[in-house]
Amino acid sequence: MILASSSFNNDGSMRETAMWAVLGVAFLLKHLPKFIVLRMLNLIALAMLAVGMVLFLIKHLPKISV
Repeated sequence: MILASSSFNNDGSMRETAMWAVLGVAFLLKHLPKFIVLRMLNLIALAMLAVGMVLFLIKHLPKISV
């Protein structure tokens, strides 16, 4: 979530802010229920990680490819 707020403060780009926010929330949801087994919550977190990964690749794939 810190990366989301810092990326919004740097350039105000909503795509990059959304990318970091989705990844941050997904990470929190994935690791929050350590002692409580919540299968649906883990599936939602996995879906959010996939969305964040797609947003990350859309943003940074042109920089990665040569």
